[in-house]
Amino acid sequence: MKAMKSPRTQTYIWIMSGGAIGAGLRVAFLILLDDVTTAPFIIFLENIAGSFLLGLLTGWIITKKVNEWPLLPFAGTGILGSFTTFSTLSTDIVMLAQTSIMHAILYSFGSLIFGFTAAFLGLYLGKRRFK
Repeated sequence: MKAMKSPRTQTYIWIMSGGAIGAGLRVAFLILLDDVTTAPFIIFLENIAGSFLLGLLTGWIITKKVNEWPLLPFAGTGILGSFTTFSTLSTDIVMLAQTSIMHAILYSFGSLIFGFTAAFLGLYLGKRRFK
């Protein structure tokens, strides 16, 4: 039986390949610091960095009017999608709330405010830089 090489299949392969890299990078940061108490802070930084990088990538794509860039699923959905993680963010908030409601609130609002700001700056710079 011959394997199908449809565009959709290729897209899935790109996403899975990028996802392996992004997830590996996320875990590598946690392992390098090797301290469970700083895990929420590291996830916070990863989410902000990922927001900025995805904004930058999106700005570049918009500016260049790229409709079919084959590496977008790899870089955007795959690498950056798995490098950042909403599920970990949500779990960290719940875990922080069990010890300090104030830390949970600060973490929640800080993640949203800094994440949106980073995404905005990345998009803005991506559009300006790549004109």
